[in-house]
Amino acid sequence: MNKQYLVGKVVVRMNTANPSLPKSDFANEAGIHTRVLKQFDDFEKLYGRDKDVMLFPYRYPVETINRVLNYGNYFPIDSLHIETTTRCNLKCPGCFRTGNEYDSKNRSMTMCDFERIVDSLPPVKNIGLQGIGESTMNRDLPAMVRYAKENTKAKLSIITNALAKPLEYYEELFEIGLDNIVISVDSLNQETSNRLRTGTNVDRLKDNIIFLADKYPKKISLNTVVSKINEKEIGDLFLELIETGIHKNFLSHQLQPLIDPPNYTNSEMSASDQRCFYESMKEQIRGYYKKIDYNIKLHFHFVRPNIPCIQAFGTSYFTVDSHLTPCCSIVDKNDYSFGNLSGGNFSNSYLSENALNFRKQILHGIYPQACKGCPSNQTENDG
Repeated sequence: MNKQYLVGKVVVRMNTANPSLPKSDFANEAGIHTRVLKQFDDFEKLYGRDKDVMLFPYRYPVETINRVLNYGNYFPIDSLHIETTTRCNLKCPGCFRTGNEYDSKNRSMTMCDFERIVDSLPPVKNIGLQGIGESTMNRDLPAMVRYAKENTKAKLSIITNALAKPLEYYEELFEIGLDNIVISVDSLNQETSNRLRTGTNVDRLKDNIIFLADKYPKKISLNTVVSKINEKEIGDLFLELIETGIHKNFLSHQLQPLIDPPNYTNSEMSASDQRCFYESMKEQIRGYYKKIDYNIKLHFHFVRPNIPCIQAFGTSYFTVDSHLTPCCSIVDKNDYSFGNLSGGNFSNSYLSENALNFRKQILHGIYPQACKGCPSNQTENDG
């Protein structure tokens, strides 16, 4: 049976009968459907025209809404992250790893555990081999890339600071089957970088970015975390890259706001400042950067959308010790876990009672302590 709902000018179909998957106990609660649909409809009215500049996790709006409303009866996985290691060569002050001691810190996933996870996966579009640490510090990463490429149809990527290994290492990863590399770069000013990403050599970082983007056009993306420390220097970062001419080779350059609930650095921008930054940067992208083929994207967290957190609907995160958590912001199994893959399989954890209850609470606007401070937690918005 399919129920139809109208969102803006888009018809959303809800499948309320799929006996092959668990049926949530509120699959037909009209109040939830009405509220969720209104939230997405309001979001579309505010930001529907920003698809050219906004980085949104899923195709908006049909796929996302169907995913949210059918979570108990719906099993497509767009993307997932596998935390290959929690070791790192940098000590970024705003990073969870730097500011905390926890069970899985300074560990690397074994090849055996990695194979078990991959073998249990349903069809998935994208697999990111990264987590809270520097992916390349797991000595088995090349073997992991090879195994995932041979046993899935997913596009494979890593996020890296591009400083832990020689350039030949990244060339090897591409030869094995890696599809994309995302390089973290918050500043190319050494003084600023010392404050944001302690241990970074900005000259070497810039040289590595240029080399990789030149050799692998449209396979290299950049990711910049924006905070009080570097918000005024973002234009300088763009200019330095534009002067090299390499900006045209980037797949994208993503900007996202610093999320720092524990306040390690006292540098998270206020919600209002984040929105102002978004609006200003949006106009600059359209007025200038697009014209010179610089593909800059703004993460939707800048605007703190009043929609249910969508990370738990269609994406998953495996910790280094094989625990399945709701998203990449929850990296400690002690904060929240849907289950451990070493003692089961993916579907049992992803569709476990714990997982379904987690999603149910989100649609009711109830977020666990682990979500405190996240822009997707609407109870934490500060206006």
